[in-house]
Amino acid sequence: MLVFSIVGVLAVTSIGVPLFMGRARANRWGADRVVREVDVAPFRSAPLHDLKARSAPVGVRVVSGLAIASSLITGFIFAPAGLLLMLATGGTGNSVRTLGSLGMFGVSLSGFALAIHMCRHALGLLRGQVEKDANRMFLRHGIGHHIAVVIAVSAALFGDYGWDGVVGFTVAACLAGIGIVACLAGTAREVLDERARVRVAGLTPEAPPLVENDPKQAAHLR
Repeated sequence: MLVFSIVGVLAVTSIGVPLFMGRARANRWGADRVVREVDVAPFRSAPLHDLKARSAPVGVRVVSGLAIASSLITGFIFAPAGLLLMLATGGTGNSVRTLGSLGMFGVSLSGFALAIHMCRHALGLLRGQVEKDANRMFLRHGIGHHIAVVIAVSAALFGDYGWDGVVGFTVAACLAGIGIVACLAGTAREVLDERARVRVAGLTPEAPPLVENDPKQAAHLR
């Protein structure tokens, strides 16, 4: 029952949050020009040029939802499990395992921090609010954390029966985590690069420059 509850929460979060945060908003993902017919007199209509706000691209929503689900798993499962492993392997008298247990304490704290960092980065991407330096810092944090996890687990369980199996699972999980981090950072970099190309071309990101100076158009897009 607990497993199904966890899966349900992850599914709702990873799907619902991107749908809500990535919906069309003014000045977030730009807008498209649309033309619609309006009645101006009996038996007479005229074209009305308007703007329709864009929602976040599908790829951004998918990657952000996956990252949010990963952040929840990291913060509520893997990081607490690291603290439990630290308690289980500490005080064994083996210097390697003692250092490993201390390392588990450090990577557990880093795991809680990474969970928050990843969630905030994914939500920022859904809002269209990403920065190059922040994206680079997130990528370094994510990769460094997962490498440290493999080292700490290997040292904390050094010499135990089934050591290779646990380490193998840890390596696989950390590779998956690095993949998610890289996908999120790569998607953010693509968004930044696209906006840079549009800016060089003399345009506003993704849309004609008709929104900011027209209160009626801005109100229509909210």
